[in-house]
Amino acid sequence: MIAVADASPLIVLAKLDFLNILNRLMPEVLVSPEVHAEVVARGRGRPGSSELTLASWITVRPLSDSSLLGRAASAFSLGLGEMSTILLGNELKADVLLIDERKARRVASVFGLPVVGCAGVLERLYLRGDIADLRAAFQRLANHSYIQIELLNERLRSLGLDPL
Repeated sequence: MIAVADASPLIVLAKLDFLNILNRLMPEVLVSPEVHAEVVARGRGRPGSSELTLASWITVRPLSDSSLLGRAASAFSLGLGEMSTILLGNELKADVLLIDERKARRVASVFGLPVVGCAGVLERLYLRGDIADLRAAFQRLANHSYIQIELLNERLRSLGLDPL
């Protein structure tokens, strides 16, 4: 499985102490140098920085033609991290992109790329038995991100669980 991640899901999953089990779902995750710099260099001392550095299953992979990045980011009004994730995913024909930001998810869909965010990752880990209490995980996610509570409640209800 080819998974390419943007910075936001890595940072949020690190805040929730779930980054370390993401590799149970996705044994190898690729990040662009732009995402790596955002999380590790510019995010030094913040959640995700040391976790990303220590995660041997997360690999930095540059675009084969990085000259496209600036123009594409400008054309789609996205940051370099989000756009590099989409371009890398497209280049590698990724099975999934890990992206939370709504606008970046829409752009990824223009490229025909499947996207999952933190809520989807937590739900998948719960269904595999890697997370015992999805409701508690979603509550923590709501406390550490801008996700809409109603979206989380819809997912909980679809699984027969009580809403937040």
